[in-house]
Amino acid sequence: MNIPSINHLTLYIQFWKTIYETQNCSIEDLKLFKNHLAENFEKLRHIKDDDFFEWNHGMIVYLVISMLELKTNTTLPSIDKMFLKDMNLMPIPENFKLSDAVLLLEHIDDRWGHFNSKDIKKMKQYIDTVYSKIAFFVHHAGTLSIYNRWNLVEQLPLKNKNIYKTKSMLIMQLAAKQAWHTQNINIAEIINKFDISNDIIITQEEENNFINWAVNEKTYFSIRKFRTRITLIIWRFLDNLPSRWLHTYQRTGEEPTIYSYVSSKYPSPWINSINHTVLYSKPEELLGSRNPLIQEATVFALIEAYFRTLHNFNWTNYCFCHNYDIKKNIIAIKTSTFPLIVRYWKKFAVVYKDKIYKTNTIVKSFLLWLKIVKQKCNYIILENINLYNTYNTMIPLEKSVEKEQIKIVNNKQIFEINL
Repeated sequence: MNIPSINHLTLYIQFWKTIYETQNCSIEDLKLFKNHLAENFEKLRHIKDDDFFEWNHGMIVYLVISMLELKTNTTLPSIDKMFLKDMNLMPIPENFKLSDAVLLLEHIDDRWGHFNSKDIKKMKQYIDTVYSKIAFFVHHAGTLSIYNRWNLVEQLPLKNKNIYKTKSMLIMQLAAKQAWHTQNINIAEIINKFDISNDIIITQEEENNFINWAVNEKTYFSIRKFRTRITLIIWRFLDNLPSRWLHTYQRTGEEPTIYSYVSSKYPSPWINSINHTVLYSKPEELLGSRNPLIQEATVFALIEAYFRTLHNFNWTNYCFCHNYDIKKNIIAIKTSTFPLIVRYWKKFAVVYKDKIYKTNTIVKSFLLWLKIVKQKCNYIILENINLYNTYNTMIPLEKSVEKEQIKIVNNKQIFEINL
């Protein structure tokens, strides 16, 4: 089934109207529609009808998808209960209420970082079941015993009957959540296509050496702009696209900065605590923080600053890919002549050609990245940037001289010293 171009608005709306009225589509078509929403929601949410300013085209597409999900509700496979137990996921209640729907969606967001991409099939079953249950509230009305979230429902103008339906704000929230969750599922499907490799190992000693090097880079930590950059990275890693999309919708088009969104979502004392910790803590305290966000952001900012200072290029733009940008740039990632670090589902990994090296910390990922640059790319990235000195700074050579350091000249062994 071919979906008309978004740029042809008349054909585009007519297409969805026909699907909504006929409900004539297959399971594969439904999957196609979900992917379309995920890939185009950023653009669709800005297209509105002058007569119905509360509705954007992203919400219209979601209405069609939810109608089809309601239709296919009975054909969904049962959920693996052991999977729910292992992943600490809440079971879906039999007597499903609107409050359950909102809670489950937030619960999925909170647990997403604990999922494993290899469990994508079971996750998809769980998420599809949740959205098929939620679809009931989108296309029906009922009493407050079921529609039990006052701030998300409105009363229908019926005499002597207290019947409620969902507000358009909730429709927008559901559309944004479904687009984002589909994006995350698509990322997992891409990640799973890489061959997992463990042929390069990072030792604990190498991690400790890197942290010791980082602690001694005190010049960077003495610059306030560098510390501010750490906080910006923390907010970036905390960013939740559906909530930011909803934030914009509620404020009639105002596009918030990541910080303004984060500061409106999280308690002020916690935000102030993060700011104070980053601005005034010692380097060893930041790099050894129990808060993984602070540690990750500190290492990330230090890598950025080092490459900008010594190699005069933006390491993040050329060597790092985050979340759905992985799907958008997958061809460039697979054809890249040097490895890239990716962050998905709050996890870091290194990809090179058709291989992926999964890690549990940013430090391991970066050191792996350096080792691959050495072994596969002969220290060269971006055609003319040589990382030989960088590698030997961050992964010190052993005391014993490596063979590659020794050259033979006139039958004599001499050492090449790089000043």
